[in-house]
Amino acid sequence: MNFTKRKANAHARVARFWSAVDTMFGLALILSSALTAVMTSQNAIPSGVVVGISCLGTVLASMNSFLKPAKKQHLHHTVSTNFRSLHFQMICSDTDEKYRKLWGDFNHQILEEPLIFPKRFAKPSIEHGEYELNQLYQALNKKKANEKEWQETSYQTGIEMP
Repeated sequence: MNFTKRKANAHARVARFWSAVDTMFGLALILSSALTAVMTSQNAIPSGVVVGISCLGTVLASMNSFLKPAKKQHLHHTVSTNFRSLHFQMICSDTDEKYRKLWGDFNHQILEEPLIFPKRFAKPSIEHGEYELNQLYQALNKKKANEKEWQETSYQTGIEMP
């Protein structure tokens, strides 16, 4: 379950990054458009400066159109929400069958998730085999381990399990 929480947090960080990029492009485009309009109305400013600011606005608009930061922000936000929902469903699952189905859903979501910048936004993953189970499954596994230990001890000593 820690996997789902980590994935959700990583995609939320990526969504915030693309939201900030979208905001910066928007503000820069507004500023360059306003400067171009003001400079055009002033006759004292050389036309080369006005053309330069106008070209800067065009370059910013082209970059914004190419990168599509708003679309990427929305995509990562949706994926983050899906992983968070899956995380809470896994916490609330009460049967082994539901839990296995949710792991299948998790694997399906991993295959369809968009790429993230691993070093910047994702925390390192835990070693294979170290799965964090919810409290119900932890209690069941502990009970099974205790029963198995008791059976092994009773077999060796000849004492029956109460």
